[in-house]
This record gives sequence, structure tokens and C-alpha cells, in this order.
Amino acid sequence: MFSNWMRNLFGQGRKQIEAQVNAAIAAGVWGISTQIELDTWNAETFRWITKEDEKVCPVCRPRNGMLLLKSELAAHPAHWGCRCSLLPDESG
Repeated sequence: MFSNWMRNLFGQGRKQIEAQVNAAIAAGVWGISTQIELDTWNAETFRWITKEDEKVCPVCRPRNGMLLLKSELAAHPAHWGCRCSLLPDESG
């Protein structure tokens, strides 16, 4: 009965809703852990690094090698499943 109620309310079954909730929780944890990792570096600028292969998405490809201020890093990770890295920039 509860499953029918959810299907009527959300247009989806229980498993689809549970998958979306789990993905949202994982995305939040992933974002927080990334921010904690970046806060451990004493750098003010970071370089965006992609895997440089055929799987790099159109969002990340133009960012490869881009220099970003620490205050601009709210966009990392760029999307769910992003394989890019941020490295502290030593050039400045």
C-alpha cells in the first residue's frame, strides 16, 4: 500500500525513489569531503586536472589546466561521477 501511495505521489516506485535519495546523500557527502580535502592545503590557487581521455565530459574538458582561486572552487566536483582533480598551484 505504501508503495502505491509513493507511486501516485511521485510517479515512481519505491526502488527509484530510494535510489534518488541514496544518490543525493552520496553527492552531499562527496561534496563535503572534497571541501575538507581542499581546506587542508595552504594554497590560494588550484589547477583543474582532467584524466585527459575519451571519457572526459564536455563540462570538464575546457577546464583542464585552468587556474582557479580557492574562492572559486564551489564548482568542484563539476558533476556526479566527476573524475577531475584539483592540485595546489606551485607556480605563483
